[in-house]
Parts: sequence; structure tokens; C-alpha cells
Amino acid sequence: MTSKAKREMIHHWAERGYGIPTTAKLLNLTVDEVRAVLTYPEPPASKSDRYRPEFIEPPSFDFGE
Repeated sequence: MTSKAKREMIHHWAERGYGIPTTAKLLNLTVDEVRAVLTYPEPPASKSDRYRPEFIEPPSFDFGE
């Protein structure tokens, strides 16, 4: 599995016209891995990431003291 940074680089380089073999060689990946990143969408986030509680810091009432 490729990292998010490498997936972003693959998409960026594909938009600029770099070929799949060149991208694979520069990122030290196989041609099939690069082709899979370009063909299939990014894997969905796990359920634990989507349903985390949101922590909001309460306002501070210092009034300049």
C-alpha cells in the first residue's frame, strides 16, 4: 500500500504528463501500483476516523486582567 504523500505525487505527476513507468521508477514503486493509484479512488477512511468526538475549547473570560 502506498502512502498518502506518494498517491498525491502520482496524481500530480500524471496531471503534468509523466508516464507511468517514469513515475514508478522515481517513486520506487511497481508499474502496477502506480496504475492502481490512478485507476481506483482513494480508500475510504475508517469508521473510527469519521466518528471521533469534536473537542472545542471553551472561551476564556480573562477580561484583560
